[in-house]
Amino acid sequence: MGGSIVSQGVLIVKGVREDGKREILSAAMANTENEATWQEVFASLKARGLSGVRLVTSDHHAGVRKAVRKHFQVHSSKDACGLVPRAAREELAADLCKVFAAPDRESAMRIAGKTAGRWQPK
Repeated sequence: MGGSIVSQGVLIVKGVREDGKREILSAAMANTENEATWQEVFASLKARGLSGVRLVTSDHHAGVRKAVRKHFQVHSSKDACGLVPRAAREELAADLCKVFAAPDRESAMRIAGKTAGRWQPK
């Protein structure tokens, strides 16, 4: 950058369509991963027509969380983990990750059903 080597982050947003296919929605270079940077990314996606966001999965970065709250009404796995005893939260988070990592919608729905059935009593 300007003849110098500088550390930058790559902000990647991946989505899952209604048909279960995954696609990269945005990839942007940023000097810093802060709330303002994520606000720009999300505003750009919304301006391009992104809507219907129901779930956001990310790292625990405060900037991402604040920008998500501003731009989208979503639920997070952290919300779900707050509903079970502290000792069970890591296990529930691992089960939820299996849902998000499913290769397609059908698999995700099957895994989600099993996960819900397993955790509902708790």
